[in-house]
Amino acid sequence: ALVDAGDYELVLKAERKSTKDNTKEFINLDFFIRDDVEQKFKGSHVFDKAWRDTTNPQWFDLKKLGSILVTQKGKDGYKTTFDEVDEFIQYINGVSLIAYIDKKYDDYAGKEVNEIKYLS
Repeated sequence: ALVDAGDYELVLKAERKSTKDNTKEFINLDFFIRDDVEQKFKGSHVFDKAWRDTTNPQWFDLKKLGSILVTQKGKDGYKTTFDEVDEFIQYINGVSLIAYIDKKYDDYAGKEVNEIKYLS
């Protein structure tokens, strides 16, 4: 079920995955709507993907991952440089953030989906 549009407190779980035919690699982003905070849809998950960057194939969608990274600015241990993708994934795994979740029609999927917009 889709989540209503609005601001949500989330915890992120990230892991590297491949498509079923192993032709494309991506970072699966599982945004868990915190259940220890009073908010609608608590305990729900909203998923997103960061696909491998075609212009910089050693990395993934830098705009999307950079948006996640900015949400951690000012927090203890904030980092901006990483030697490899797995180090970055480990860094963002388990971070808390606030994001605006919206609904949009996805032409590829042929249905309405949730879209994450990162805030803080």
